[in-house]
Amino acid sequence: MKFVIRVANGIDPSKYGFYRAEAKGNRREILIAKVGFHSTTQGSLPRDVSKYGESSYMYTVRGLAPGEYAFVADFEAFSLGIDPQ
Repeated sequence: MKFVIRVANGIDPSKYGFYRAEAKGNRREILIAKVGFHSTTQGSLPRDVSKYGESSYMYTVRGLAPGEYAFVADFEAFSLGIDPQ
């Protein structure tokens, strides 16, 4: 699946992580990272990023199951849902 995001000049496009959201009642939770005594695990799903036009980037994410997801950077989140076919 491909997504195009317009970013401000000077913003690193890899700053936007792509995460699966888990429904918890009427809210959604996203695991950004899991930190343990000996390790840290990042929660972002693998994605390819390429330049798209002058101020946009295309994010390609493969193998998405139906569910809720979000692009997250700093304190901003842009959510989306993928419906079953």
